[in-house]
Amino acid sequence: MANEDDFDQDEKYEDEDWGNEDIQDELGYSAYDWSLLPAGEELRHDEIIVATADDLKSMDHTTFTDLHKWAAAQVLYDHEDPAGYARICHELVMGSASHPALDYGEIALELINDLFIEERYAEARALLPTVDRLNPTDDTVRPRFEASLCIMEGQVDEGLRRFQEMIDANEEDPAFILTIGLDLISCARFADALEVLDKAHETALREYADEEEMLDEISRAREYAREMLQARN
Repeated sequence: MANEDDFDQDEKYEDEDWGNEDIQDELGYSAYDWSLLPAGEELRHDEIIVATADDLKSMDHTTFTDLHKWAAAQVLYDHEDPAGYARICHELVMGSASHPALDYGEIALELINDLFIEERYAEARALLPTVDRLNPTDDTVRPRFEASLCIMEGQVDEGLRRFQEMIDANEEDPAFILTIGLDLISCARFADALEVLDKAHETALREYADEEEMLDEISRAREYAREMLQARN
């Protein structure tokens, strides 16, 4: 699966300044006021997030809050330990999901995206109810993943049919259509993606001609799909 920010993800975080204001803008964090955290929790988080993998091994993980666990997960990701990263993410989303400073829905989406990329489709499908539960305000998340999984598991026509149904139901929403196009890129369906992205562009020009950022995102996606399609031909 994909989203509008998936074109350059070699680095999960570009800004190494882990001040509190920056942290709250990053993946997996909510907009919670960190001044309300228990004494010492923010400081401990800041110590973990800059730790090395060896430093992390020497820490007492039994005292970690979910906020600390998410910091540890990012350390493991940055030090190329995807299994450790996934293990902590799974623990977080399958737990109480109650820490106010975390966005468990984003963490669940990040985990299922990684499973998808690693072609661990059975595990991704098993996680769908959890992703759905943690993203209650977005009723498109699960159908999009199910359509993508259909394609990647060989049911291409069924997956494309499901995507088309979603497009038809949101035909005046270029941002949503863009998202479907990106999902198809993630499924390596570049010709189908380009067709969808062309529709997104036409809709954006008609409905949101002054939204330059959206038009730019769509243009970048179209160009990428064209390049990938040409590379295959």
